[in-house]
This record gives sequence, structure tokens and C-alpha cells, in this order.
Amino acid sequence: MAQRYGFLAFMSFILPGLGQMIKGEVGKGIGIMFFIVGGWLLFFEFIILMHSIIVSIIVFLALTTLWIWNIYDAYTS
Repeated sequence: MAQRYGFLAFMSFILPGLGQMIKGEVGKGIGIMFFIVGGWLLFFEFIILMHSIIVSIIVFLALTTLWIWNIYDAYTS
């Protein structure tokens, strides 16, 4: 069974939310995918348009933390 959870964590690493969708939590997976993928797109917009290093660092740390939590959630629950 641990191999299955490792696979789910790997899928969530590749595409955030995919591990949750595979295990049947489709709504949760779509929400995670929307926020993380959309957040990364906004992150690059902040860098290109705003040139704000403080905002970029905060957004980067928040998205990275959310992505790590996503992988952990796919592995444990």
C-alpha cells in the first residue's frame, strides 16, 4: 500500500492535485491544481511586469509551501 501512496505523491509532484484526483478527491485536486498552477502563472507575471522582489519572494514561498503540502497530502491521506 505504501507504493500506492508514493505513486500518488509523485503524481502530485509532477502536476499539483493529480494525486488527489487519482485517489478520488476530484474537487480537492482541481482546487489545488487551479491555485498552484494559476499561482505560478501569476508569479511570473509579478516578476515580468511589477519587478517587485518582495512580492515575488512572498508569492514564491507561499506557492512552494502549498506545493509541498499538496505532495504530503497525497502521500498521507
